Amino acid sequence: MTKPEKWLNWALAAYAFLLPWQTRLLVDFSSLGGKISEYASFSIYATDFLLLGIFLASLLAPGVYTVGNKKLGFGMLAFYIVVLGSMLSANRVEVSIFSLRNLLLIGMLYLLIQQKWARREFLLAGFLAGGAGQALFAIAQFIFQTSPAMSWLGLASHDPAQAGTSVVEAGGMRWLRAYGSLPHPNILGGYLAVSLFIAFGFYLKLYEKVRAGFGVWTRENLKRHIEGRQWYFKMSWQIAILVLTSMLLSLGLFLSFSRSAWLGFSIAWLAIMAVLIFKRIPWGWALWLKWSGFILAVLVLVFAVLPQTFLTRSSTQSRLENQSVTTRQGLYQDAWALLKQAPFRGVGYGNMVAAVYDQLDSNRETVHDYQPVHNIYILSAVELGIIGGLVFVIFLILVLQKAFQNLLKVFTPEKTALFGMLVCLLAIGFFDHYFWTLSAGVSLLWFCIAIISNDVSERQ
Repeated sequence: MTKPEKWLNWALAAYAFLLPWQTRLLVDFSSLGGKISEYASFSIYATDFLLLGIFLASLLAPGVYTVGNKKLGFGMLAFYIVVLGSMLSANRVEVSIFSLRNLLLIGMLYLLIQQKWARREFLLAGFLAGGAGQALFAIAQFIFQTSPAMSWLGLASHDPAQAGTSVVEAGGMRWLRAYGSLPHPNILGGYLAVSLFIAFGFYLKLYEKVRAGFGVWTRENLKRHIEGRQWYFKMSWQIAILVLTSMLLSLGLFLSFSRSAWLGFSIAWLAIMAVLIFKRIPWGWALWLKWSGFILAVLVLVFAVLPQTFLTRSSTQSRLENQSVTTRQGLYQDAWALLKQAPFRGVGYGNMVAAVYDQLDSNRETVHDYQPVHNIYILSAVELGIIGGLVFVIFLILVLQKAFQNLLKVFTPEKTALFGMLVCLLAIGFFDHYFWTLSAGVSLLWFCIAIISNDVSERQ
């Protein structure tokens, strides 16, 4: 790797680390009754400049610029075509133009990670370091039950006493759900769930090295034995750090009180266990059980301290939980109404919220009552039309298929983590919209897709 390529690799890892930070400038917005909606506005983020700078610098790097796996590349091209086509019939063209930022972002990110100098392990390490930082920040937010506003860091103030803040009502109190630096606790939950899979991948890899090391160092040669003990001690410290990191990530995940993230992680975690059983990897099962024990230990501890909060989030009987279910049901009704009006052309990329206001109901109490449906697969069909939605779903299926086949073909710790990451995100996509609508969520999903596409590329 040349020196410029090393710098590009470091810069891309820095982007992965900074991905959850939301420093931004609100440039323009399309009004909903004179009020600003997050889903009809255009913002430029500090991380956008970093990614753009890396992309422009990469064009000057020596060597052929590659697009990675051809099948997935064509899938992305088809997705771009249907998105751009949906703008022709968009309810508000300016909102679709605002959303083009997401297309440029995911295009640059995807292409950068396909390059030969982009080291997956290094990028994942940067992402994991960022996840550990978010976990610590989230834990502090929950302990102090507040989060101060810091505009230069993109942090909004969160006070559990204020209406509109995400809280859990339990024991006569309003408990602040951990946000981290992200716009909503659910996004934090998804981010930390992905980080947990990355940590597990590194954990597997370290143990694989330790198992191989026992066959290298023996007592027959004193010098090599001493080297082996020093090496083993170093590995033990790294494993201990990973275990501690996993427990911090687990605690942050639980304190986000994100049911979609909990469910997505659980589904993907069981999927990994199924793969380990199918591949007949006993040491993998043992480590899976150990890792499960670490996570369960954190859960038991938190539940012992805050039992009522978890019981409240596990039911739909409390006021806020019932309100959440009712709101989501209403959003599905909005989606169905819009889908019936424009089943094939859609309402336009990024336009569901504006279309609800313009075509269905402009008299809701607050601008926050206008939200996208909490399901990226249905949301894609509403905005792009049924055919466009199918193109998006088929593309995701292709990514999942490639990741699964590659894992079955050659089992490695890294591919195990990547498979778990994708399954987790796709499962969360059934219960939330942020992978389609919000910058942090879009970046998270496409970072994972790009990493996986690189992993299954035919040039590997």
